[in-house]
Amino acid sequence: MNSLSDILIDLRDTDLTLQELHTLAGGANDDRALRVNIDAIAKRRRDLERQLDAQLRIGQLDLIRYRVEREDGDVAAAAASAQSLVLFQEVITAVFDAIRDRPKRRYAPTGENAALPALHFAAAPTDSPTMSLSIPNDRLLAIRSELDLTFELVFALFHLRSVVEFRHFAPRTGIAPITKLSAWATNSIEHGLRTTIGWQKTKARATTTVTTLRDATALRRAIEAASDELIEDTDIEGRLVSLDEALGTFRIQSETASIQGFLASDFPRGGGWIVNAGIIAVLSKATRTDYATGAETVHWTLRSLIQHH
Repeated sequence: MNSLSDILIDLRDTDLTLQELHTLAGGANDDRALRVNIDAIAKRRRDLERQLDAQLRIGQLDLIRYRVEREDGDVAAAAASAQSLVLFQEVITAVFDAIRDRPKRRYAPTGENAALPALHFAAAPTDSPTMSLSIPNDRLLAIRSELDLTFELVFALFHLRSVVEFRHFAPRTGIAPITKLSAWATNSIEHGLRTTIGWQKTKARATTTVTTLRDATALRRAIEAASDELIEDTDIEGRLVSLDEALGTFRIQSETASIQGFLASDFPRGGGWIVNAGIIAVLSKATRTDYATGAETVHWTLRSLIQHH
């Protein structure tokens, strides 16, 4: 049996031949020889598809077809296509890492989780805008692998279009994949790209998503408007540097950081707090994370103080 690369090259050549024959047939509908050739090449293509299915099954592989072209029909710049693929890989890696480790607010996959979902060229790149890539994926009967779930979530991400949808989705994957998707959409917008992504286990188990320039713009707009806030209560031991009840502000110095913020509405006033004294501060830490950039903004609120005597 041919290797995966050989089959993919034969499929590409067969599609080009079919396209040329159909173009010729458009002006020669009564050409019997032409019709016979079209039927023969179409049969050859079906045979190649069966060989492809068998090769993917034997090799325990999934196939990714990644097509990048300009929306206006021109050829995309090499750098734009390469950056698009790199960011797509990072979306995959971030989702895979969330499944195997935990959802993360920032892109920080473990070494193994970065290596396992790596895409490889299944066939040498050509002057075609479509890249064929493969990835190992165990096929267990009636059981979805971690990689199966990864691609299902990745394709679902590409179809989100509203702030509410992204906020509901974030607990499943963390913010990291969404931040990478925003960068992917930005690259598409800057270079005017249209991207077609296909994921195939077999001919019967395949899915495709197309992201136009308009889609990429809607994606980025929704992600840029999305953020979330994580509130944590914590006790910190340190030194009271300042506390202004009139302004409602405070500053505390711990062993590792200088913390400043605002007094809570129920903070007990008139406590006669001694500056530079040792204290235990009961604080609320609100961390706001921007989905588009992953940037975090921290706000501290002082709820109460316990002063050392």
